[in-house]
Amino acid sequence: MASKNYYYGFQSKTKDLALVEPHDEECVVDRQRCLVTKIMSEFQEYLNERSNHLLGYLSNLKYHLTDLSPLLILLMNNVGDPFKQSNFGMHSKKIEVAVLDWFAQLWEIEKDEYWGYVTNGRTEGNLHGMLLGRNLLPDGILYTSKESHYSIFKGARIYRIECQIIGTLTTGEIDCH
Repeated sequence: MASKNYYYGFQSKTKDLALVEPHDEECVVDRQRCLVTKIMSEFQEYLNERSNHLLGYLSNLKYHLTDLSPLLILLMNNVGDPFKQSNFGMHSKKIEVAVLDWFAQLWEIEKDEYWGYVTNGRTEGNLHGMLLGRNLLPDGILYTSKESHYSIFKGARIYRIECQIIGTLTTGEIDCH
């Protein structure tokens, strides 16, 4: 009895990984590379199709990372303070500091009057801000809207910060009354 070759492939119709028998003869030549390429290609097709119908989530799909693609194969780590030299030589701190300088200039902040770093999104930014607040005011209370980003409530639990949730108006604004 001949053995059949199977692989795990991304099925856009069922939107999950399923066991699939390959139909492509070239998979036999370099099966591992072919399988990964096929899975990634199917997954990319699925994401491209879904991105055409994505509504209501705070993200920008109108940018293209093709100009950055040569850098995406390199391992970079911006560990530590962006204003201090790292012991890991593969980093983009120079660009990170340039971004911070740009915002400081926009907001008219003097060179030695600001510090920060570039995060990869809202959650990390919120968590870091909450950590700084907790360190400055260890007994402080976090007042937040019930409409706040989910990471605010997550951070309050992680950092054990007392959290007071304030109601909102139908517009999403905090109800001050």
